[in-house]
Amino acid sequence: MKWYEPNVGYASSAEEPNAFGYQQSLGLVTLESHENRTILTWDIHFNAENDDVIKMNIAVFEQSLNHDIAQNLIKIFGGRVLENYIEKKN
Repeated sequence: MKWYEPNVGYASSAEEPNAFGYQQSLGLVTLESHENRTILTWDIHFNAENDDVIKMNIAVFEQSLNHDIAQNLIKIFGGRVLENYIEKKN
């Protein structure tokens, strides 16, 4: 954990080396109050040793965030997924 503030968010990074092949990773989760609702934003940034590792991690994130994690949060708190955005920079 690199940063944490209650009801605002947290930032973390993975130890290197790790099982996912991340290099220079940063995960950032923020909470924002908006019209009596809360918007949770989860950003993950990382480098990896090659394109195969990047593609594998993108597929895992899409599956886990959109189906597993998002659906569990929706069951508990209600709401919906507003946006899913992935960008691979060269």
